[in-house]
Amino acid sequence: MNVAGNAFARLQGLLDDLPPAPGLSVIALHLGESRLGDPTSLLAPLSELEDWTRYPPLAATTALREAYSHWLRRRFGIADSLGKSIAIEPTPGTKQAVATCIALAVTRARARGVAVPVVVLPNPFYPTYVAATEAAGARALFYDLCDGQLEANLAAQLALAGDSAATVVLCNPGNPLGNILCADTLAAISRRAHQAQASLLVDECYMDLLWHSAPPGYLSLVEAGRVAPCPFVVLHSLSKRSAAPGLRSGFIAGDPQSIAAYAAFNRSCGVSLAWPTCAASAALWQDEAHVQQQQQALQRNWDMADDCLAQVPGYQRAEAGFFLWLAVADGEATAQRLWTEQSLRVMPGRYLCHAASDASNPGDGFVRLALVHQPSIMGEALRRLRTGLSGQ
Repeated sequence: MNVAGNAFARLQGLLDDLPPAPGLSVIALHLGESRLGDPTSLLAPLSELEDWTRYPPLAATTALREAYSHWLRRRFGIADSLGKSIAIEPTPGTKQAVATCIALAVTRARARGVAVPVVVLPNPFYPTYVAATEAAGARALFYDLCDGQLEANLAAQLALAGDSAATVVLCNPGNPLGNILCADTLAAISRRAHQAQASLLVDECYMDLLWHSAPPGYLSLVEAGRVAPCPFVVLHSLSKRSAAPGLRSGFIAGDPQSIAAYAAFNRSCGVSLAWPTCAASAALWQDEAHVQQQQQALQRNWDMADDCLAQVPGYQRAEAGFFLWLAVADGEATAQRLWTEQSLRVMPGRYLCHAASDASNPGDGFVRLALVHQPSIMGEALRRLRTGLSGQ
C-alpha cells in the first residue's frame, strides 16, 4: 500500500528514535481523539451483558433507526425526503463505510465499461480515502484545498478524469483545514459530478464540531431540491459528534440505490452493530446536551489558541472542527523539534497530502494539531507550542 495513506506509521517512524523532552509530560496533538465532552452517562446500555451474547440485528434496531431519522429532522430539517429520495443504513463507524462506498462506486464504474476508474479526492485528505481507493484498484486524482480554489480545482480534476470518474469525495467541514462548503458550492459540485457520471461521497463527520450557526448539510439541499440527481452517500458518526470513537457507530444516508448496495454488502460481508451498541447509539443521537458541552469546550480551546498564538506567523482559526492547520517552515523538522524540545506530538502536513508530479507537496510547510484536550492540558500544550515555534 502506498505510504502516503499511512500517516500515523510515518509519524511513528519520524519520532520513535528520538526522545521526548526530559521533564515534560507528553501531550498528544496528532490524533483527533476528543476529550472535550463526556458521553459516558449515556453508555449504560453497554453493560447489558446478556445482549452481547446475541447475534447483532443486521439492520440495527427500530429504536436506533428512529433516532437517526429524528436527528436528521432536527439537524437538517429533513422531512419529506426520508424514505423516498433519502434512505438510511447503520455503519460500524465511518472508516469501513468510506472504504465500502468507494469500492462500490468503483465497481459501478467498471460495470459501465471503465477500465481504470478514478476517485477524485481532497488534498489534504483523511488517510482512509487514499487507502480505500488503492484497495479498490482505482486511480486517485487530487484537488487542492490549500489555495482556496476548491471548486475550480475539483472541476479541473474531473475534466482530467473524463468518462472514468467513479466518485468524488468531499469532507465538509474539512479535515484538516476546517473549511465549510456553502450551499451554492455543494450544489455546483453535485452538478459537476452528475455531468461526469460520478457519485458523491460526502463526509460530514465534523458537522457538529462548531461554535456558531450550523452550516448547510448536503441532505438539506436534497430536501430542498437544489442538487443534481447524481448518486450520493453522506456519512455521519458518533466518533466525532459524541467523542465516542471506540463505539464504532455511525450511519450513512443517501439515494435508495446506493444505500441498498451498501446494505446488501455489509449485511452479508461486513459488521453489524451489537444490541448494546444500538441502544447506546440511540441514546447519543437523541441527546444534545453532551454535544453542546463539547462545542462549548471546543470554543474555549479555539479562544485560547487565538490568545496564545495570535503573534505566531501563519496562525488562522478554523471555521469548524478541532484541527489547527498551522503554517511552519518545515513540517517534519517542526514535528521533530516540538517532540524533542516540548514533548508535543504533532502531525507533519505532508503526511496528509499527495505530492505533485514534480514532487512538491502542499503540506510541506504545515503541521496539523488537534485541540482535543481539556482546558488545563490544552493551555499547557499551546504555551509549549508557542515557545517551540518561537525559534523557527
